[in-house]
Amino acid sequence: MAKGIPAGQASFTLKLNDQLTGKLQKIGMTVRNGMKRIGSAAKAGAMIAAKALAAIGTAAIAAGVAIVKLGKQFAAYGDKFGKMATRTRIGAEALQELSFAAQISGTNIDSLSQALFRARRRIGNMAIGGGGPAARALETLGLNAKELAKEQPEKQFFKLISALKAVGNEAERNQLAFEIFGDNFRDIQPLIDAGADSIDNLRDRANRLGLVLSSREIRQAEELTDAFFEFGEVAKMAAIKIGAAFGPSLKVIFTGLAEAIADLSKMFEDLGGGITIIGQQIKFAMTDIYAKMFEQLEPIFKMLPTRMRAMFAPIMSALKAGRSKAFRDLTEAIKDTAGDAGKIVFTDSGSFQPGAPTGVRPEPVATTGILSGFAAQYAAAFGFNRADPKKEEKQMVNLLEEIADAGPLAVQPG
Repeated sequence: MAKGIPAGQASFTLKLNDQLTGKLQKIGMTVRNGMKRIGSAAKAGAMIAAKALAAIGTAAIAAGVAIVKLGKQFAAYGDKFGKMATRTRIGAEALQELSFAAQISGTNIDSLSQALFRARRRIGNMAIGGGGPAARALETLGLNAKELAKEQPEKQFFKLISALKAVGNEAERNQLAFEIFGDNFRDIQPLIDAGADSIDNLRDRANRLGLVLSSREIRQAEELTDAFFEFGEVAKMAAIKIGAAFGPSLKVIFTGLAEAIADLSKMFEDLGGGITIIGQQIKFAMTDIYAKMFEQLEPIFKMLPTRMRAMFAPIMSALKAGRSKAFRDLTEAIKDTAGDAGKIVFTDSGSFQPGAPTGVRPEPVATTGILSGFAAQYAAAFGFNRADPKKEEKQMVNLLEEIADAGPLAVQPG
């Protein structure tokens, strides 16, 4: 116990400390739990916010795409009627009304615009005294071509269909309409049969249903079409300019690739020719080995009976013929692969190698280089030593004597 502190006071102090410590620990635990909850809530809130932002971004992109799509639809629709108005000289609003009437009656505005263009051209031709296929029709209908040519195209069209509607005979009416509108009459006949009054009613209905863009909106659509076109051209040219910037590097890359592929192809071509030559060399080496080996047996055959001795010459001839053929095949393979450089040159020792032609091609008597080693290995494997023919002859005599002693072959003097 500390000096100067009474025992009762010390006991009270310890209890107080214990109580305070316990409360502080509870407070600390509560604070920690609260912070954990706050942290979890913040984390969940951040995830929710991130998801919300992603959803907003996706929605914004989708909305942007939808807006662009709607803009293109508006531009295409308005631009179509704007350009058609220029061709037909009929107002864009009137054309939209006529388009609705044409579709209701079973035709379309494209066929109608073509028919109107043809009718105006024939009327104009007649107005300047040129006559033409519409002359009889206009006279029969009681229409003056010069006065009719002065009318606006829209009014001109309605005067024509009103005059045609007044013709009682359907066959005559159709013939007159054909002379005015040409082949397009077949397409717009339902609209003409409906008459001017019916067409006027359908035009009014198109306006009531809000199916007609104003002239200002048509101009905006044409301007938007031009803007889309300009944007596409700029984007296309930007791609071309980027390609031009990378052009020199791409040229180097692809030129190098082309040369590498060409070199690789040549390598395989050369390799293929080399493999062919190697195969023919092996073939020649084998036939040469067999011929040389059998030639070493001539002294042995001379010791055999007459019939067996006589077998040596044809067998040797066949082996030499096979060796000659193998040599010719090897020569052809070298020529095919190397051209004139593949002609055979013989050395003093009887070996051969590629080189310029000499005009003389004696039969080879030995192989050299790698093939010499190859032949030597085979000769050694059969127990022959080409440097010591007497030893080879002695070995073969001993072998035949052992065979004779074992039977059934009996060796007798020849």
